[in-house]
Amino acid sequence: MFTRTRPWRRHLAITGLLLVLQGAFTVLARADAAAPGSLAEAVDLALASGSLPAEAEPGTGASRWLAMPATIAVAHLESDQRLGTNETEISLSFPFKSPAQRRSDRILAEVDPRLEEASQRYRRWYLSGTLRDLYARHRRAQAAARMQRAAVNVLERFEQQLAAGVGAGGAERYDLLVVQRMRAEMVGRLNGRLAEGREALRLYESLTGAAAFPEDAGDDAPLVEAPLYENHPELTLLDLNRERELAALRSSAPETTPWTVALIGRDFDLPEFSERQLGVAVEIPVGPGGRPSPSTRSSERALRRDYRLQRDERLAALRLAWTELRSERSALLARQALLTDSFDAQGLEMLLAATRQSAELPIEVRLQRLLTLLEMQAEPAQLALEIEANAAAMRQLAGQSL
Repeated sequence: MFTRTRPWRRHLAITGLLLVLQGAFTVLARADAAAPGSLAEAVDLALASGSLPAEAEPGTGASRWLAMPATIAVAHLESDQRLGTNETEISLSFPFKSPAQRRSDRILAEVDPRLEEASQRYRRWYLSGTLRDLYARHRRAQAAARMQRAAVNVLERFEQQLAAGVGAGGAERYDLLVVQRMRAEMVGRLNGRLAEGREALRLYESLTGAAAFPEDAGDDAPLVEAPLYENHPELTLLDLNRERELAALRSSAPETTPWTVALIGRDFDLPEFSERQLGVAVEIPVGPGGRPSPSTRSSERALRRDYRLQRDERLAALRLAWTELRSERSALLARQALLTDSFDAQGLEMLLAATRQSAELPIEVRLQRLLTLLEMQAEPAQLALEIEANAAAMRQLAGQSL
């Protein structure tokens, strides 16, 4: 016997299936967002997560010509004489922008879009530097933790062997205490490095929403010989802010006082007759030939002076930091070249095995040699990470965003 499914149940089942599929797609989308393929994609996530709602564009029309809203004034004068005149006046005033005000508005209209673009560029550049730093900190912490974990494993094996030897009477308790102390110190270093890596990942996740760093930073743009500071995001934003502040200062100066046009209506009420008058009044400020006032010129000089100081300070800081990074890179590359010529991975492995098995050396000397050999073994990888971090810092300082 067949039963017919009711339409509302069929619709409910379809709706439920669509909700399940939507949830699955949402989970997949979040999974994809949790693992960006490069730091540039991570910057996109950070920009999206911290973006502000779009602002409405300012209106045009009357505001393009009027310095402020039109005003209505009403006055009524009542005579105290029996045959006196009663007067009523109504005026509608339009404060039109002066030519100086319109010039300032045109400058602001040209600067604002450029300033918005420069602000977005600076924001991406700043976030690029933050994520570059967190990525480098996390990678270096991981590399150091790998070396220290290997050292902890070696010390734990020694501790187990010595503990068994002390129990059997074949080893001194002093040697066991030395190993235990060194292991405790190394565990403390390891925990510190792991904490550094977790903190870098936590800050990265708070900015991007991603749960893991990308496998490859994708930050491989060629290094420049010297930055073009004229096009640097920070200095460009500073220049445009100064240009806008100067235009805004001139826009509010006394010489930009509006020109007022008023429509006036008057009513005279006399005992024998009444009279009505209609007219126009124009009010134009008269100044010294449209030149800026002393207060405006003083404010402009102060603004330019502050701007020059800020720009000179920031430019000097950028150049000094670039010189330091370039010197650091030269030293790292020279050290890498020497290490490449002298590094012998197979020889280090043989020395590690021989030192572990040697029973002739005092325990403290053996342990110190083992830790030194482990550091030498991990040095090439750590040095490569230092060079990588230096290159990322140079790209950042040169104004290159991800």
